[in-house]
Amino acid sequence: NTPDRDGYLDLLLIELFDRAGYVVKFVDLPPRRALVNANNGLHDGDAARIRSSGEIYPNLRVLDPKIIDVDFVGLYLDPDVSVKTPVDFADYSVGYIRGWNVAENLFKAHPNAIAVNHTDSLLRMLNENRIDIAFLTREPGNYFADKFNMTDLKFTGFYIRRSLHLFLNIKHVGLLPKLEVLLTQMHDDGTYDLIMTDYLTR
Repeated sequence: NTPDRDGYLDLLLIELFDRAGYVVKFVDLPPRRALVNANNGLHDGDAARIRSSGEIYPNLRVLDPKIIDVDFVGLYLDPDVSVKTPVDFADYSVGYIRGWNVAENLFKAHPNAIAVNHTDSLLRMLNENRIDIAFLTREPGNYFADKFNMTDLKFTGFYIRRSLHLFLNIKHVGLLPKLEVLLTQMHDDGTYDLIMTDYLTR
C-alpha cells in the first residue's frame, strides 16, 4: 500500500471490491492494532496477512485464494553483512515491524532486536545506521529505498516466503464466497496480472 493508493495491493483490493459493488476505504494503522480493530469489528477487515492470523483472532475469516506471495527478508547497506541462515541474524542489530508474527517469532530470542510501528521508521533507522538490518517484505523495501534514495540497498540470502490473505470481520462472512469468485475471475481475465506486472517482474 502507498499513501497515494497506487500500490499493487491498493489497486488489487480497489478492483476486487469494486466488482463486488463496494468502495474501499483504507485506514493506515500499526499491524497489530489493525488486526485487533478488525477482530473487534471497528473496521471491516485487514488487507493482507498470513493465514495463521485467523487462528489468533477468532472474529476474522479468511478469503481464499491468497492475495499474493511475499518474501520476508533482511535489508541492509553494509556490504560486510552476511545472513544465510536465521542464526546469522544474531551477529547484527535488527529492526522489524511490531505485530508481524513472522518477524516476532524469528527474533523473540534475539539479543539486539527492536520493533517499530511503521515501515518508514524502520527504513529511516537503517539509513541512519541505527540498525544493521531491517526485516521487511521485499517490495516495500524497494519502495522505501527509492523514497530515501538508498541506492545501495541489499537483501539477505535468507528469506521467508508466505502467502498473504484478505481477512474480513465475521459479520461480513457472507461476502467471502462472492469475493472468492471475483478474485478467481480477476486471475482468469488477466486483470490480476495487469495490476501485478511490476511486482511480478521484480
